[in-house]
Amino acid sequence: MVILFKTAKLEKECNNENLPQARCHELKGNRKGQLSVDLDHPYRLIFEPANNPIPEKSDGGLEWNNVTKVRIIGMEDTHE
Repeated sequence: MVILFKTAKLEKECNNENLPQARCHELKGNRKGQLSVDLDHPYRLIFEPANNPIPEKSDGGLEWNNVTKVRIIGMEDTHE
């Protein structure tokens, strides 16, 4: 899988082997199509598929099994 980062600094932070494994889930509302991975509370790693076109299920949801490329958007508190 190809992973694209918005900035080189973000890439360096994300490749830090000390980051814990965490829960991953799809977001809703204005962040539909993005996923979130829990980091150090309350921060989350936010990413989205970078395929063109975006693989979709027949119900309009994302077909994550067919995603071959992701774009890391950032690390933030999505509850603010």
